[in-house]
Amino acid sequence: MQLAERYRALNDPMQARRQKLRDALRLQQLYRDVEDEEDWIREKEPIAASANRGLCIAFFVSDILHSYL
Repeated sequence: MQLAERYRALNDPMQARRQKLRDALRLQQLYRDVEDEEDWIREKEPIAASANRGLCIAFFVSDILHSYL
């Protein structure tokens, strides 16, 4: 068997392996992106659930109004 024939015989399995690796990379990137988004949600969730949201702004506006009146 010549070298060129051996290479051609390996070409299809190499292409299949390359595609599997690309697919695996895309899947791992998706997992990483989902993990990053979940981390962001966990970070922001306490702020969104806080009963104090808006109160700080109200006090800030009130202080500004009192300083001008």
